[in-house]
Amino acid sequence: MNMPTLPPAPRQSPIATIPELPSLPLVAGDVFASELHSGPGAGDLRDFSRAWHDNANEITHWADDTRTIGFKVSEHWSSGDEAAHNIVSHAKWLDSAAAWAEGLSVAAEAVAHAFDVASTTPPLPMNSPMPSRM
Repeated sequence: MNMPTLPPAPRQSPIATIPELPSLPLVAGDVFASELHSGPGAGDLRDFSRAWHDNANEITHWADDTRTIGFKVSEHWSSGDEAAHNIVSHAKWLDSAAAWAEGLSVAAEAVAHAFDVASTTPPLPMNSPMPSRM
């Protein structure tokens, strides 16, 4: 009598890895300062941050409204339990979208702040006067 055999284990996909970042060339302080002071500043990042903060607030409002509708469906529709559950689940998804939007806003503001700190900390380039952006 032949014993059944199990098929070979399926080949598993390789686990994704994060590649090593290449080392960046060293930049002289004067070159760094020149590059840092030659751009438009952090204003666009702050505008981006404010826009996503506003989006997060709006999405939170939508989530609250959606949740209220879900509760009303549950309360006033005797056979609407599944619909109410789906509506409230969507409100939770909106909550997570709002949190993501707020996180993006906070990250952009952090980059803008880091730029401000960096632009006030290093020396100005020696070979050109820089106009003030503040």
